[in-house]
Amino acid sequence: MLGKTSKKVTFTTALDVIYEDPNLSEDLKLARMSDFFQRQADKARMERLLNPILSTSHREKMRRMVEVSQKWLEERQLGSDKILSLSMQNWMKMLQCECL
Repeated sequence: MLGKTSKKVTFTTALDVIYEDPNLSEDLKLARMSDFFQRQADKARMERLLNPILSTSHREKMRRMVEVSQKWLEERQLGSDKILSLSMQNWMKMLQCECL
């Protein structure tokens, strides 16, 4: 149990009162409000979106896809002009067939 002490807290400076301009009171009130909860929700949403992408299994899958696509291109000796002509849909089909 704590014993009583004779020390008391005293404030040495007087309070400064700052009056707001009535025309700006609504803007100042909004400025004092915190958007902390909105930022926390945004952070949680971004973590939900990025965690699967940043996972080890996803990085491994992407690395395998890059290796397979490089081998595929080397085997077919395709130049960059022909690579650009491949549609994204065909590219993904090719990668899925050879990677999975």
